[in-house]
Amino acid sequence: MSETLRVLLVEDNPADVDLIRETLPSTGPVAFSIESEPRVSGAVARLARGGIDLILVDLGLPDSQGLETFHRLQKAAPGTPAVVLTGNSDQEAAIIAVRDGAQDYLVKGQVDADRLVRAVRYAVERKRGAEALRQSEERYRSLFEEATEGIGLADANTGEILDCNRAFLQLTGYERAELIGKTHAVLHPSGEVSGAFSHSFVKHRSGRQGAVLPSELVTKSGESRSVEIKGQVLEMNGRQVMQAFFRDVTTEVRYYHERETTLKLLRLLNDPTNTKELIKGLTGCLQEWTGCEAVGIRLQEGPDYPYFETRGFPPEFVKEEGPLCARDESGAPMIDHGGRPVLSCLCGGRDPRQGGPGASVLYGQGKLLDELHDGLAFHGDRDPGLGACPPPVQSRRL
Repeated sequence: MSETLRVLLVEDNPADVDLIRETLPSTGPVAFSIESEPRVSGAVARLARGGIDLILVDLGLPDSQGLETFHRLQKAAPGTPAVVLTGNSDQEAAIIAVRDGAQDYLVKGQVDADRLVRAVRYAVERKRGAEALRQSEERYRSLFEEATEGIGLADANTGEILDCNRAFLQLTGYERAELIGKTHAVLHPSGEVSGAFSHSFVKHRSGRQGAVLPSELVTKSGESRSVEIKGQVLEMNGRQVMQAFFRDVTTEVRYYHERETTLKLLRLLNDPTNTKELIKGLTGCLQEWTGCEAVGIRLQEGPDYPYFETRGFPPEFVKEEGPLCARDESGAPMIDHGGRPVLSCLCGGRDPRQGGPGASVLYGQGKLLDELHDGLAFHGDRDPGLGACPPPVQSRRL
């Protein structure tokens, strides 16, 4: 199938115009349709109408000289490839024109028919290839940015973050400028990092390319998000790049753990075992359910509520903070005017919100939860830095 390339020849020498018309064939597999303009002003007007595949331009014209000629035409038709025609004395300017975007340059008097045809055809093909690549890159960028999953690109050898899409920024809470150039390890908890790389990064790089691996992602605010990461190493512009897709599964993981904890609790309650074993199992279940570092259950014993079962508390804490009732100088439990035991909070001060079974306080620092209901007390994750009782901020019953 034949192809006709439309050439605008910007040349003021009639002899050179005729020579080029004779050199470029008007028939055959690749034919050339040539229009000529002797001035830059006329060429700019012709380019404005469109339909030109290539510009052949002499830099020395009546209304423009040197690089200015090329730059005016380039501005008028930035997407149209150009080949510069020059004499021996103008080769330096022609070389600069190529640096500035011209596809090639030819020296008048040193060009035969084959070289001219080849130069024109190659100039058009290079420009088409560059345009196709640009469009491909734009399509990729659009898909990259609009993807619903977070996508991150990092140097496979150093872990340096090279790029990321909008979904990834929404997931992590960062701005793009805050991440580019940083190591990807800043996005993972310290327990999932070895040296400069996360465990999932190392696995994807070594032998599990394309695998979906569970991981934890730390956001800018310090929140930990459960994610699934699918990563593989690609070569981009001669560089080994880790491309990773991130899917936020925090809600799914939470629902799964809640379901498993509920089933575990139901199994405990339906297990025909003794009370001590039931409470022991219940304590572990509550620790898992609440996510607290430490959980304790108190049962009434006389007027006091000592710990019956604990998880996560150091032994010295349990020993020191075992009694809940305030004691007088003789060590006997203190009783209020209503005959109820006077309770002290775990920081050592007397609880001003006095009450027996049924009193309930959640303190403002840490997650110190006192639940007294029908002789049962529960404490979770005490903040060892508590000095005095902060004001209560919430109440909740088990």
